[in-house]
Amino acid sequence: MISLMVFDYTNKRTFTDIMESRFGKSRVEKVVFSADTSGTKKMLKDDGLSILKQGYEFPNPGIIRDPKKSQMTRQLGRPERSEIYQYTEHSKSIFVSMS
Repeated sequence: MISLMVFDYTNKRTFTDIMESRFGKSRVEKVVFSADTSGTKKMLKDDGLSILKQGYEFPNPGIIRDPKKSQMTRQLGRPERSEIYQYTEHSKSIFVSMS
């Protein structure tokens, strides 16, 4: 079974391109978000949160011996914790960086 990997190409272009070159275009889907697609981004974030709530934990990058894999694991786990979903005063939904 071939797994599909979906990446936020809006914010993680270099990382997504590296993953695509490493695993091939057939296994990597690039998603580009705009103001009109914040609902889609929220659905993907909700799916990720659901997976984490079911007990999935990202591997500890500190114990991965291969430095490239360790760095990729660090970068891969970061997006889930780097943005929050908020509503503006005009009830528009947006993602805000926490850094």
